[in-house]
Amino acid sequence: MATFILILIVLSGWHFIYNAILLPSFRANLSFKFFALRDKLVRFKCDNKMLSEKVFQQVYGSLNINIEHIEKITISNFFRSKNKFEEDPKFRHFVEERINNVQSCGVYDVRVLYHKANKYYALALVANSGSYIIYIFPVLIAVLCYYSINEQLKKTKISFVDYFKEINIAQQNNPAVLIPIYKEGKVFA
Repeated sequence: MATFILILIVLSGWHFIYNAILLPSFRANLSFKFFALRDKLVRFKCDNKMLSEKVFQQVYGSLNINIEHIEKITISNFFRSKNKFEEDPKFRHFVEERINNVQSCGVYDVRVLYHKANKYYALALVANSGSYIIYIFPVLIAVLCYYSINEQLKKTKISFVDYFKEINIAQQNNPAVLIPIYKEGKVFA
């Protein structure tokens, strides 16, 4: 019971430190980067008459939305929008049209700016999901261990499930056998 309470204290401490101290500074840093991109976009608009008003408004609006709603850039909202993109043809057309407008823009710097904004969006997604890393990390280690063990067993031409079946069979035949010995995919107890 004491261990469980200690784990809860550590987890709550992690959440407090990350969400109250680290995350606001990450968000502020990303907001400043979005502001800098928006300022560059305005400068490009003033310097380049080739930049269409439509593309300017689309990119400018996207940057403003990212700045205003940076705390809402989460994994759940990402998957919601991805599902809407896949299921709703009107939304898909809207998004694809905006992407095509930016990609076909005659000003190379605006396309680079748009890609930087997408990178900052991805960083915001990671930062807003960072407090969950403490839960994901043990699961990730378990999955990596499983695949590592499975790869080693494939080299001996036996699967992970077959390995444990063979251990069970070997122990039924001779209870003193703890782990069977494998040579060329065959069990020698």
